[in-house]
Amino acid sequence: MKLFTLKNLLILLLFIGCNSIYGQTSKGLTEKYIVRNGIGITPSNAVKINGLAIGPTSSILMNKNQAVNGVLISVIGIGLLNPLATLMRDRELQPYFDFKKDPIKLDSLFVLRENADTNLFKYSYKGAVVSGTGVVTGVVDGLIISLWSSLVEDMNGVSINLFLNWNEDLNGIGVGIFNKSYSVKGVQIGLFNKTVKLRGIQIGLWNKSLKRSLPFINWNLKKT
Repeated sequence: MKLFTLKNLLILLLFIGCNSIYGQTSKGLTEKYIVRNGIGITPSNAVKINGLAIGPTSSILMNKNQAVNGVLISVIGIGLLNPLATLMRDRELQPYFDFKKDPIKLDSLFVLRENADTNLFKYSYKGAVVSGTGVVTGVVDGLIISLWSSLVEDMNGVSINLFLNWNEDLNGIGVGIFNKSYSVKGVQIGLFNKTVKLRGIQIGLWNKSLKRSLPFINWNLKKT
């Protein structure tokens, strides 16, 4: 009886663990989308994992537009090179500070950015992300914890990376030695904090926004 019950349980788990969804591509061809419910492995060819996703890295290495709803455990992660990528991103922020005394040029930069597609990564995680070296992703709604660094386009929640946080748009709290963003609505906590737009508080050894640079604490509670 126990064997029969266990066998049926395994069959049930396999049945609900992977669903195939068929959809139409832009060329009218039928394409199969794999959705895993329960436990999924990363990297994989699943476009969505509902539950626990676990593996050495995320599926960005396979160029997949993957969404995880639940918990992602990326044991190794993909954040080792994030500091180098951040140097390139940091150059994109510098013109805002160079032209902060020139309203016409500054406004043109804001207009260009508002019309640009800054979301380079089509990955989204809703829930918790735990990674050894960090992640690179488009959207996170929830929590990130890593021992190194993470690069996130839209971070909504709490991002804790021991070394570096790069959040293009941070809505929530960023904690790390270095915190860098284009826009912050919330709090940055670290040794060095930098953002163009700030609606919230920066706490650290040196804090920089377009409005001012201050040691220890910087703030702006008005809408930017």
